[in-house]
Amino acid sequence: MTKSTSIIIMLFMLTRPALGIASGIIIQPGATMSLGNSKVDMGCTDASIIGSLNIQSSTIVNTRHFNIPGGNVNAGNGEVMLSGNWSNTGTFIPGTSQVNIQDGCSTNLSAMTGSTDFHAFSTSTANGKILQIAAGSRQAFDKSLVLHGASGNRLLLRSSRTGSQAFFLLDPAGKQDIFDINVKDNNARDGQTLIPDSAVDFNSQDLGNNINWFLPLTGYAPIPTLSRWALVVLALMLVTTAFRRHRIPSTEESNICGD
Repeated sequence: MTKSTSIIIMLFMLTRPALGIASGIIIQPGATMSLGNSKVDMGCTDASIIGSLNIQSSTIVNTRHFNIPGGNVNAGNGEVMLSGNWSNTGTFIPGTSQVNIQDGCSTNLSAMTGSTDFHAFSTSTANGKILQIAAGSRQAFDKSLVLHGASGNRLLLRSSRTGSQAFFLLDPAGKQDIFDINVKDNNARDGQTLIPDSAVDFNSQDLGNNINWFLPLTGYAPIPTLSRWALVVLALMLVTTAFRRHRIPSTEESNICGD
């Protein structure tokens, strides 16, 4: 079978709606595939994009690992659902797409390697999952960032190397929905403050070495702000008190002191 024939066959398989792919997808160097408007069921196999993939308006579901080892993915307005690892050392053009990491395919650890700009990104688990981000890598989120665990089964957000931070950047105009997580070694300084409130209020835990997460004074009551007139009254009271403490002694008090 020639290379061109195999590309045509694979393209036909990918564009069939609701199709299960038994052996996964490998797009070889030089090959370009476009999915159109279809649903591709990966059946818990892997996708490896060494050539080019145009997702367009399609939905790719039940993926185990999604790998871009030097290839090019134009996500369009499509959606990618996976339960294993996300690896990007190539080019990912997010468009207005959604990438979701979920439970399934017998994986309770999802590792993210390489740096990626996402449009909308979510990780959710009901069973408990570790989302492990490569230390030093940068994951950016334009429209939204969703991180959800479950009561008793928090989502654990970790760096691949303890003590070394991974970087998250949520655009100032983006939306966040974060609950039931346990986070350590994450640096969000270049974007929004993530969970800009008490960790306890979001059933979450701060395990340390995090930057721009949670309120810096969690558990402290805010200092009340006085009106302008209240400040004037307070200033007059302070002046009066100071005057009384340092008043000039009367003649009678001076005579007593002189005696």
